[in-house]
Amino acid sequence: MNAYSYDNLKRILSTARGQRLVSQIKEGYRELFEGKPIERATYADFMYIFEKNGDTRTYDIIDTQRTIRFACLQILALDDDKYIGDLEEMIAEFCEQYAWFSSYHGRNDAAQTFNYYQIDLDTASVSMRLSMTYGIMKDKLRNDIKIRIRRELERRVIRPFENDPSMFGLDGGCNSNWVTTQTAGVTAAYLYVFPERLPQVKDRLFASIRAFLTGLTDDGYSSEGRGYWFAGFASMSNFLDQYAQNTGEDITCITKDIRVVNGLKFGRYAMLKYGIGLPFADHQDGVADKTTKSAGGNVQMRRVFGDDYAMFSTYDGNDIFVRDENGKLVSEGLHRGDIGYFHILALDTFEEYAVAEEAKNGTYIFPLGGAYIANRDKYSFVAKGGHNAENHNHNDIGTFALFAEGKRIFPDVRSHKYDAVYFGPQRYSEEVFAAGSMGHSVPIVDGKYQMPGKDYRGVITDSSDDVFEVNISGAYDTEIISLKVRYELSEDTVKVKYTIDEPKIHTLKLRFIAGYEPKNIENGFDVCGVKLVSVQGLPCEAKRVDYLGHHVDVTVYTLDFDAGSVKNGEFTFEIKIV
Repeated sequence: MNAYSYDNLKRILSTARGQRLVSQIKEGYRELFEGKPIERATYADFMYIFEKNGDTRTYDIIDTQRTIRFACLQILALDDDKYIGDLEEMIAEFCEQYAWFSSYHGRNDAAQTFNYYQIDLDTASVSMRLSMTYGIMKDKLRNDIKIRIRRELERRVIRPFENDPSMFGLDGGCNSNWVTTQTAGVTAAYLYVFPERLPQVKDRLFASIRAFLTGLTDDGYSSEGRGYWFAGFASMSNFLDQYAQNTGEDITCITKDIRVVNGLKFGRYAMLKYGIGLPFADHQDGVADKTTKSAGGNVQMRRVFGDDYAMFSTYDGNDIFVRDENGKLVSEGLHRGDIGYFHILALDTFEEYAVAEEAKNGTYIFPLGGAYIANRDKYSFVAKGGHNAENHNHNDIGTFALFAEGKRIFPDVRSHKYDAVYFGPQRYSEEVFAAGSMGHSVPIVDGKYQMPGKDYRGVITDSSDDVFEVNISGAYDTEIISLKVRYELSEDTVKVKYTIDEPKIHTLKLRFIAGYEPKNIENGFDVCGVKLVSVQGLPCEAKRVDYLGHHVDVTVYTLDFDAGSVKNGEFTFEIKIV
């Protein structure tokens, strides 16, 4: 039986676990949505909130509530026909929506116009939502609603995709997690609504998945960080599982690819202590085990890769809604872009409770990607080489992050708010901070920050269980030839050594990023009990930096040690974890 069929999902809902899920969804829907107007995404919202500066944070507040309501109704309408009318109303709302894409993706500033046939992540998400509902609930929906779904998918997804071979990465030219999300969303329209047209685009869809894999190194490293690794692999699994279920075709051409096999290992190793994910690039290094609540990705990952996935052996189908400190009911297990059918399938895929696998002590090195990951009893530590044109790139060659006692002591700064500025020419300027090297624990050389581009890179010169060394001189637009950073790890100490050996004098400022307000101590700082000390006693100062983060506003502190004008020497710092 097709796992994504009406009969199979209905069977799961009839079980004790299924009915418990229905009860929770009913309670949440009744309190949050029933009898209340649908949250509208109007032309004004799109043009004056979203379009003006590409501010996704403001627009997402509107969109999140709409998609949570839709996910609730997908489950409730499958369980009880009385909710079908409400589901149809939500379908009509999304069909009426002015645009499905993020406005700063489709905007042509020079012409002050939009490409209204753009396919991006949001378009793919709506396509997935409507297509699956059409295919699963087809016999239950009114004919006019089915016609409307077909018309909008044809207009906004199918024709643009078929008529433009370079459609936003789906030509095999994009290799970030974006392309898998787009491919999964577009493919859903073919599988559930236009299956007769699937053969003519099959090769192109699989080419897009293979393009994503070229964004990984052969050892499986994803430069986008653990969060976007999950987004890419989850969407790829979404595509593979639904494709195989609906067509019966073999998908091992993808699942056995060496970069997939090694990429699954990377996903496991990139889960650090305290549930924090490897924090490079735009990854949000919050508590990564919250992905246990993201049913969609975990369901398909488990179904496609089985024990090879080995991140979550079980799934928490409870706590879909919880009450906050004020007693208000809020969504905990349904999120923006979520699809209710995945939560049903999760009950048939996992056991009762989800427990994220604890990060094991050890060192994991990805030499091709340039990443070093170390978990110790008292802390997790990561550092990187690489180059400055990686997916979701930050200029961060030689940077490190350290987490202890569940805290982001010396963090990666996460990303700036996703807006027009961040994706424009100012991305690496002081105005943005998060993407430039000024926002990372790397030196400032001759008053200059690191440069963007593939030619600006670091070279690993030594690595072992307790040592990672990178020549970072190639990341700067200056005449410097040899500037190395060396990390030496022990049970409760990380030594950071900067070595310069040059024929000419250079100015050198050694910067560290702290996640909490530092206290001045002799020759350094105390950050939440973790002490950073300059062995040479370099003069130092701390400054607070507030910036606009992707989801929330962020405060960090720059800790600068001034080595002055030098042409050779070694500058050592000790980070002591109590």
